[in-house]
Amino acid sequence: HMWQGMLAKVGGFVGADSPISLSKELLQTLTVNEFEEYFNVMGRLRELTASELKEVQRQRRLLKNRQSAQTSRQKRKVYIDTLEKQVSNLTENNRHLAWQVSELRREDMEKQRRLHELSSRCTQQDQQLDILRQQHQHQQLEAQEAAAQAAAAHEAA
Repeated sequence: HMWQGMLAKVGGFVGADSPISLSKELLQTLTVNEFEEYFNVMGRLRELTASELKEVQRQRRLLKNRQSAQTSRQKRKVYIDTLEKQVSNLTENNRHLAWQVSELRREDMEKQRRLHELSSRCTQQDQQLDILRQQHQHQQLEAQEAAAQAAAAHEAA
């Protein structure tokens, strides 16, 4: 099945007189496996000369380099796409965190304002309580003095 695809690419027939050196255009359409299959078939059809073997090795190297470069480009694109997505996610996360910080600062200021308000009310209530205690003590003293005067008047009478 892979061989049928290769046959179509090289013109439909491979024989002992088929060329060893493939055109640059044809090489660019082949996978490494198709290339290897073509030269395996050629090697079974006839003995390859030393110069033909050298040419096969050169073409194999070119093909592998081309595929390696393509793989590297694809990996780099995936890597860059991943980095761009991470940057986008981190930027959005940063924006959200900045909003949260702003909200927390606003809440903190509101709580500080409320704390100051309650603290002031507590101070006022403490002052009022002190006044009431003083008034209560004064009333107790007056009541004790009145009771003592009433007891002394009762004993004198």
